[in-house]
Amino acid sequence: MGMRLNRHTWRMIVLTAAVVLAAALFGQRGGGGRTDCTVALVPRSGMTILSQNPVRVKRGGDAAFTVQLDPGYHHDEASGLRYENGVLYLDDVRDPRSVQYVPRRECSLTVRDADRGYVEILSGDTVLTGSTAEIRVAAPAHYTVTQVLVNGEGHAVSPAGTVSFQVRGDSDIALDMQGEPVAFSVASDPAGSVRNLSEREEYRYGDTVALRSACASPSVHFDGWSTGAYLSDGGTKLSSDQDIVLTLSGDTRVYANFTDTHTYVVTIDPNGGEASGAVACTDLSAGRPAYLPADTGVLSRKGHVLTGYNTQPDGAGQHYALSAPIMMGEGNVTLYAEWVPVTPADALSYETKDGFVVIKGVSRDIGDTLALPARIDGKPVRRVESRAFAGNAALRTVVLPLGVTRVEKEAFAECPSLSTVYLPKTLISLSPTAFRDCPSFKRLRLLTDTETRVYEDTFDAALADRYERLTATEGKRIIFVAGSSGSFGLDSNLLAERYPDYQIVNFSGSYLYGILPMACLVREHIHQGDVVIFAPEYYEGMYASELNTEIENWMYLESNYNMLEDLDMQLVGRSILSPFVEFFTEREKILPGKQEPHGMYVRTVFNEYGDVSAERGNKKETNPSLPDADIIESAGVDAYAEVFSSIAARGGTCLFSFPPVSDGNASKDRLRSDYDSFTQKVEQSFAGLPCTVISDAADYIFPASVFYDSRYHMTLEGAKLRTQQLIADLDASGILR
Repeated sequence: MGMRLNRHTWRMIVLTAAVVLAAALFGQRGGGGRTDCTVALVPRSGMTILSQNPVRVKRGGDAAFTVQLDPGYHHDEASGLRYENGVLYLDDVRDPRSVQYVPRRECSLTVRDADRGYVEILSGDTVLTGSTAEIRVAAPAHYTVTQVLVNGEGHAVSPAGTVSFQVRGDSDIALDMQGEPVAFSVASDPAGSVRNLSEREEYRYGDTVALRSACASPSVHFDGWSTGAYLSDGGTKLSSDQDIVLTLSGDTRVYANFTDTHTYVVTIDPNGGEASGAVACTDLSAGRPAYLPADTGVLSRKGHVLTGYNTQPDGAGQHYALSAPIMMGEGNVTLYAEWVPVTPADALSYETKDGFVVIKGVSRDIGDTLALPARIDGKPVRRVESRAFAGNAALRTVVLPLGVTRVEKEAFAECPSLSTVYLPKTLISLSPTAFRDCPSFKRLRLLTDTETRVYEDTFDAALADRYERLTATEGKRIIFVAGSSGSFGLDSNLLAERYPDYQIVNFSGSYLYGILPMACLVREHIHQGDVVIFAPEYYEGMYASELNTEIENWMYLESNYNMLEDLDMQLVGRSILSPFVEFFTEREKILPGKQEPHGMYVRTVFNEYGDVSAERGNKKETNPSLPDADIIESAGVDAYAEVFSSIAARGGTCLFSFPPVSDGNASKDRLRSDYDSFTQKVEQSFAGLPCTVISDAADYIFPASVFYDSRYHMTLEGAKLRTQQLIADLDASGILR
C-alpha cells in the first residue's frame, strides 16, 4: 500500500512545484539581460514568504525575501542564508537556483519515568532541530543503564555516563535499565505444588515473577506464601492469594504453605527388627509422594542388612527402595522392612590390611545369597578383591553393605545365575569388569543412608514426575520418547485435543541419558492399546549404537530410586554402573545442600504432560544439524528391536518419527538430501521390526527463529509447529483411527 499524504503535505508539494515552475518560466521569459539570475525560495513549514517569490537579481547581487517565522521557529545559521530583520538574503548570486530553506524549530526534551534513575539535561530543556543534545544519566541502586531511548531509538552511554544525540523533533527520553542478577527459587509443601508462570533463564533485581499454587486434593487448604521459611517454621507471610506476582528486590526464596485436613500415615513395620526411634511418615496427602527412610540406623536387626521396604512381610509384594517415594492414595499404608541375612564371617576368606578388611572370596558354601558384613572382628569391610567371587554358579543375590568402598576387577565375573545386586553409595571405585559375563544380571538396587535429594529441583529430576504420570495414568496412552527436543518441542495439549481417547505422556528427557534407559522405563508399564512414539535426536546414544555413561541418569534416579527396578542391566548396565561412583562422589561434595538450578533448566518448567511450558523466545543463532547415517549401527538396531518387541508383546504399538532441527537460516532444499538419506537408512534398518516409521526427517526442519537456545530446543511457537507436523504424520498413518 502506498504512503498516504495529508492535505497540508499536498498543499506544500503543489506550492513548491508552482514556485519551481514559475522560476523556470520567469527565467526563460522575464526581462533582463543574460547577467540576470532567477532565484526561488522554496517554502517550508515554519515560515510565511511575504515578498515576491521568485525574484530576479543581477549576477553577483543579493537575493532578498521578506519572511515571517512562525512562533517557536528560528533562523538556521547553517543554511547558507543570511537573516536580518525579517529578511532572508542569499548573497552573491551567480546562477539561477531554487533555494531550500527550513527554519529550525524549538524542541522539548521530556524525561519519561523520571523517578526511574537520574537524568540531567546538559543542553537545556529546549533545543533546536538539528542541534546536538547532551544528557547525563545514572541508574538507581541495584541497576545499570544499558542504553538511553530517544523516541524509542537506542543510544549508547559513554563511560562518563553521558549521551549525545541529534535532535530531530520533540524528544521523549527514557532509560533502558537492567537489574543486577539475583537468585530466585520456590519451595512447596508436599500437600501442594507450585507453577512458576514467569520461568526464565536468569532473574534480575526488579523482575516480576508470577506464581500459581495448586492443592493436591480437595482436602488440602492453601495457607499462603511466605519468605524465610515455611510458616510453621517461623516464615514471614507474604500473601494468602493462590496466584501472586512478586517484584524481586534481592535474592529470594518463596515458600508455598499447605495444610491437609485429611492426612495419612505410612507405618514402617520393623518386620523382625527393632526401631530405635520414629520411622513412620506422617501428615501425608493423597496424590503426593511420601519419601521413605534411608538406612539411617533407626531400624536394625541382628545379623541382617536393611535393603528396602515391601508391601508384604515375606517380601513377596511390591518392593520400595531406601529413600524412594511411595505415592499416597486415600488411606494409610503399612510397609515392612526388607532384611537379608548377613553371610557369616567364617564363611568368607579375608585379610586385614591398614586397619580395614579386604574380602578375598569364600571359605565354604554360602548358598545363593552373599551379604557381606559391614564389620569383621571390629574392623570395617572396605574392599572386594579381584575375582573374589568370580565363577560362582550358585550366586543369585549380592549385597554390599554401606561402608564398602572398592570393588576390584572381575570380582563377580562369570556368575551365570547372579540376577540382583545391591550397591552402597559409599563406593569410590567400581571396576568396569566387576560384573563381566553375568548374563542373568538384570536388577540393580541401592543402599543409602542419605535422604537429601541434591538434584530434586533440577531439569533432570523432572523425569521422575513423568515416570509417575506414566505409572499412574489409566487406559490408552500416546507416550512420546525423546531427548530434550521432546521436552522443548511438543505441545501435548494439541495431541490431547486431536486424540481425546488417549492420555498423553511426554516421556522425554535428555540425550545424555541415551534412548535405552528411557525405553526400559516405558516398556515395563505398557497398557493394551498404548502408542509409543520414538523421536530420538541425532546422537549415537539416542540410536543405541553406544551407551551414554553420563551422571545425568542418576540425577533423575535420585528422585525415585524405584525406577531402578525397571532398568535391565543387560540392556543399560554400562549407562548406570559406569557413572555410579562419579555421581555419588560429586553428590557428597554438595551435601548437605542442594544443586541450585536456574532459568529453563529447573523441575518446575514442566506442565502435567511433561512439556516445557514456560514462555521462551529465540535466544541465539543456531547452526543446522546434518544427521550422520553412520550412527545407525547393527548393535543399536538390535537393541531397538528388543525394545519394540517387548512393547508389542505387552499390547503396545511402536512408531518412529524424528526430532525438530533448526535450519540455521540455510535453505531447506540444501539440507533436504541429507535428511532424505537418513530417513531411508532408518526405514531400511527397521524393516521387518514391529515399528512403523511415520515421518520424513526433512519435514522436521524448521526456521531458526522458532528455536530457543539450541538447534533442538524450540520456542512455544516452534513446539506448536512441530506438533502439527506430528499430528499430520499420525493422521496419514491411519494408526490412531
